[in-house]
Amino acid sequence: MIFSYYLDVDKTHLINMKFNVKQILVQNSMLQVTFDAVVEEVLDGTVLHSESQSGAFTLSSSRVDDPTSSDGYDINFIRTRYADQNKWIFEIQNNSQPDQVVLVGLYSTTATGNPLGEDIIQDDDSYNFILKGNNIGQLEETYVPPVLTQNVVNTDFSQLVLPYGFTTVSGIYDSAVGRFLLSDFSHTFPNSIDPDTAFTLTANLAPMQTDSVSDEIFHVTLHGIGQVTLYKTYLAYLREGDDPSNTITIFFGASADPTWFLSPPPYFTDKSKFSVQADGAGGVTVKYAGVSLIGSYDPSNPFAGVDLQAAARADKSLVVCAFDNYTIEFFK
Repeated sequence: MIFSYYLDVDKTHLINMKFNVKQILVQNSMLQVTFDAVVEEVLDGTVLHSESQSGAFTLSSSRVDDPTSSDGYDINFIRTRYADQNKWIFEIQNNSQPDQVVLVGLYSTTATGNPLGEDIIQDDDSYNFILKGNNIGQLEETYVPPVLTQNVVNTDFSQLVLPYGFTTVSGIYDSAVGRFLLSDFSHTFPNSIDPDTAFTLTANLAPMQTDSVSDEIFHVTLHGIGQVTLYKTYLAYLREGDDPSNTITIFFGASADPTWFLSPPPYFTDKSKFSVQADGAGGVTVKYAGVSLIGSYDPSNPFAGVDLQAAARADKSLVVCAFDNYTIEFFK
């Protein structure tokens, strides 16, 4: 089932809330319904942004024996738009068990107007639905909208599908294990993460050669934030625009080795997890290769993209890194 809110008369700009039933089971005179709730912004047929949550509701199965009964079947779909915060919130409630609630939301700086209308589409013939009411309510002035977790990217490269805005010159897709082998990439976000917004970036990143480099193995640039550099014996972070003399470092106590990150290949180790956490107020924590360091950044800058560049070895070839499980999410 799709609740489609159109923002223009030609219905080219949409906010869709999809209720996708995955399974319906009858157990102990109750229905067990599992589903995915998906909210997406669509412009000219292209999905600009999408968020999803899974849920499971327990409903009365009285209609199994009495098709005329509707007891216990009510599911409430509540849409709330917070214009001043650019948020669309959809709450799905099990009317028979109020503690069963699923919330999914979308943060959008492009879907800022009130919808002109709504289409309700049944796209699944495995069940029927009856619309009992479609109301607009007024919020209490004291109601505080929830903080949303929004994904810029969330991919495990199980298929050869690149995130939007992601390019690599050197990348080779390893279909045997579903990941990339690369020496560079550039990822420009479709929409920059706003200033003063907390975010996290995580990935598995494993250099497969650490010998025959002068010192640096690779660096990752977070545009608007700073640069993280892996050296043979230490990890470094430099705030964007800062003098190199202010670089923050932490030493390993030994020289980095590929077995730190892949052991045995092709399995990633805990040390291969690359993590950057920004608090939205100027504090940033970097974790990699078994160490962590705390730095700062300018929270008034938007976070616009990520680049990786591996260093050259003595034979002029570049260090190759295994790259997978790439996620960036922000909290708004």
